[in-house]
Formats: sequence, structure tokens, C-alpha cells
Amino acid sequence: MTDDFHDENDAWWLSEHYRLFAEVGQRIESQGFDLPDDTIPKPADPFWLPIDDYLHELQMRKRRPNILPASELASRVPVLSYMSVPVFVRLHLGACFSAIATKNPNDRRHKKSEIDKFLSSSETVTEAVLKLLDASRNNWIVPIFDEGLPTKERSLRYLFGIAVRRNLIEVARDLKLLQAWAFSALDEVSPEFGGRPRVDWKHDFVARLAHTWTLITDRPPSPKIDGPFAEFISACWRSGGDDLPEISFDRTVRTVAKEWPDFPKGDKTFDKALWLSSSSDDADEG
Repeated sequence: MTDDFHDENDAWWLSEHYRLFAEVGQRIESQGFDLPDDTIPKPADPFWLPIDDYLHELQMRKRRPNILPASELASRVPVLSYMSVPVFVRLHLGACFSAIATKNPNDRRHKKSEIDKFLSSSETVTEAVLKLLDASRNNWIVPIFDEGLPTKERSLRYLFGIAVRRNLIEVARDLKLLQAWAFSALDEVSPEFGGRPRVDWKHDFVARLAHTWTLITDRPPSPKIDGPFAEFISACWRSGGDDLPEISFDRTVRTVAKEWPDFPKGDKTFDKALWLSSSSDDADEG
């Protein structure tokens, strides 16, 4: 399957999304807790995952990005002074799968639909308000239908007409402001206006793992779809098991990499004891 499969509103995916990712996350995270801290899995081991092979390749790279030397890792992420990188990545990856299990797979589609409905309705109202204002521009009040009425009643209606016109001007102005906010929100859920909405769970999956990537390599994620970071994301996804569908992360990798801020060294650390005692988001925020 590709990026397009999500747009087909696959009923199986919608119903199985939480169960599938939650089970994968629990399995990988539990394995990370159960393995000795200094474990470096080999292909023959029953608990070996595709990510282990990729981490080995990354360790052997002669140029950056590669896994930092042990001394730098320990300085950057204290827990890596006694925990192997494969175990560290497992704990992050398991938490990552668990986190995206709670994401509505159609969340951004729904958000875009809601914004589109608001824009359509507000533009209809704005057009009607502007027509009323245009009809009253010569008299500076909206029609008050006061012909034949007593002078006092006509005066009251005149004042009321002025107030209504002033309120309509404010409504038109406020609607324009709300529409500007809506277009800004639309750009967030669909970066290229008019294109497909960004798939929220995929973006979160890549963004969380981008944080893990920066911790072990001290390099920002690259937008290259055939680069080391993209290969890292692919290996992480395949480590979820054969039950996961085949997914392309090309668009998401490019998006996350282009949005990625400069990451301060040593800003985040990972504490296995903290994970054992709680489900802190600080450890796997990405």
C-alpha cells in the first residue's frame, strides 16, 4: 500500500487502527524492558528486529550521520552510559506505536472538512451582509420601512437602523478575521492548499522518531526519501511486524524534516526507571 490507501477510507484500517498499534507498541516496549541494558541483538536471536540491522549499519557508517561514539552518547543522553542503543530505540519505538494508536486515522480529514464547511457558510453570510450594507450605503442605515409612521416612531427606527448597520459592519469585519484564522488552520492540516490533508498519525510517528534520531546521531532529520533518516523510519515501521500494512512515508519524511527546528543538544534524556514507573511523555516526545 502507498500514501493513497488512507484516502480510500478502508473500513478495516479504521476499525483495527487502535488494536493493531497498541499491541505492537506493547510488544516492542515490553521487549525493551525485558532485555538486558547492554544487549545488542543479532539476526539469529528470537527478539531481533529489522531496526537492529539498520542500527548496526548506522554504527558502521564512516561519515555523518552515524551513531555517536559511546562517550558522546553518554554525555548527550546519560542513560546510554549503561544502555545499548538497540534497547534505547526499542523503548522509544514501542512508546511511539502506543502513542499513534490513540490517533484518529481520519483526524486531519475531519478537521479539513469542518474548516471547509465553516468557510463555505461564513462566506455565504458575509456575502449577504455585504449586500445589505451596499443597499444602505446611500442612507447610512439599513431599510427601516418607516413610511407613514409617526415622527417619534420614525426617529426610533432611524436610530435602530444606524445601530444595525454598525453591527453589520462589525459582523463582516469579524467574519473576515475568522476566515483568515480558518485559512491558517487549513494550511496546517493541508500544507499545500487544495491538496490532500496530512495524515496525523503518520506525521506523529515520524516526528517522534525524528526526536530519537537526533538523540543518537546529533543530526536533524533529512528530507531525502532515500537518505539515512528515511531508512531509519522504514526500519522502525517494519519492526512492527508482518501484520502492519506496507506504507510509504516519503511525503511525511519530507514534511517533518522541513518543519524540524534546530534541536538543542542534551535537551532531552531518557530514563528507563522513569518509564518503568510511569508513562511520561517527556521521554518519547518527538
